[in-house]
Amino acid sequence: MISTKNLAALRGERLLFRGVTFSLGPGEAMRITGANGSGKTTLLRILAGLSEPEQGQVSWGSQNIRDCREEYYRHLAYSGHQFGLRGDLTALENLRYLLPRTTTDAALVETMQQVGLERCVDLPARYLSQGQRRRLILARLLAAEASCWILDEPLAALDTAGIKMVESLCAEHLQNAGILIITSHQNLSSALGGIAELRLG
Repeated sequence: MISTKNLAALRGERLLFRGVTFSLGPGEAMRITGANGSGKTTLLRILAGLSEPEQGQVSWGSQNIRDCREEYYRHLAYSGHQFGLRGDLTALENLRYLLPRTTTDAALVETMQQVGLERCVDLPARYLSQGQRRRLILARLLAAEASCWILDEPLAALDTAGIKMVESLCAEHLQNAGILIITSHQNLSSALGGIAELRLG
């Protein structure tokens, strides 16, 4: 379970949000909405342990994530605005670089096939389109087998087929008792079920 208590964040001297409190357990999802500049990405970075809140805390189970970072990161898969890919490496090499060494190449290729990248296995990442890069990050999420997904605008730069694929993968993740926290300017499919909404700003 991931939970927050009275989270607040500043950008410079401007208050982005405060009092953010929620709890999500297995099979539950939340969509974070708000105008540009309202702090959506900042909140996701705080939830992922990449930024510190001005006030409040994030917990995994009963522990503050500051006190259980190694355990938390074993269960966490975060996808932000920046893809974090190396352009000189192939798509497959990027996955191998981003994931534990125990993951086999055969398993990674199979995961790439799941997200429609079977023709890009040996293509250097600098030649991938924005949509293909987004799909490669989704492949990393699947291969990591994390229980908590935190996704920042995962539908951006995807065509209709790509959007349906992401929604299907997210729905399957929830059916498998995963946790999903997502930002998206687009409405999400009813396939995701009763998704909670948190509006900032």
